[in-house]
Amino acid sequence: MLIRFDKGDGVLSEIFLRTSDSFHFPPKSVHQEEALSDCIIVEASTPFFNDRVRVEDVYGSPTKGGLSSVKESDVIFR
Repeated sequence: MLIRFDKGDGVLSEIFLRTSDSFHFPPKSVHQEEALSDCIIVEASTPFFNDRVRVEDVYGSPTKGGLSSVKESDVIFR
């Protein structure tokens, strides 16, 4: 799996994860996961139901599909 994330410097960094690896994203960090082969992801997240921001929207990358970003005012807290 390819992981892209912003360390807080406005630049997307990339790392590769293999079977049984884990990764912790700092709270509020922009991140994206890309499966390079079949994989299962176990994710624990914030109590926000729809706090999605497309990496492509923030960093000007081409959009490859998927769900759109959510406006901050529309985020649902559960």
